[in-house]
Amino acid sequence: MDKTILAYAAGLMDGEGSICLIRTNKGGQRAPYLTMSSTSIELVMFMKDHFGGSVCIAQKAKEKHSEAYHWKIGRQGALKVLKLLAPYLKEKEKARRARLIIENYPNLLPKNGYYTPEILEKIRQVEIEFFKNSTKVKM
Repeated sequence: MDKTILAYAAGLMDGEGSICLIRTNKGGQRAPYLTMSSTSIELVMFMKDHFGGSVCIAQKAKEKHSEAYHWKIGRQGALKVLKLLAPYLKEKEKARRARLIIENYPNLLPKNGYYTPEILEKIRQVEIEFFKNSTKVKM
């Protein structure tokens, strides 16, 4: 993929995006997700067109708010995108989180959905490191 596109997408992630570990079902294991929100449909469609994922319209919190759009991609798709964008990320915490996911999650997402006790312990350790600078997540 063109380096200009990758650098631009990394800039969008640095400014408007999030690199997350999200539980997709109650009590389930967290998985990598990338999200980006914008009031510009062109920006979220740029991400979808170049990297896949999905786009949705956000519900307005107040009538006077502008319409906003969200792009997201998860699991293996998020890993692929992070591998492409990581060299271009400039925001320190996002770059740290991207490296942590890239280095650890390829071996922590079993294709059969079965998590061994060893995998669960490794996930727990990665999550502690991932969220160490977060004030919102309680481990």
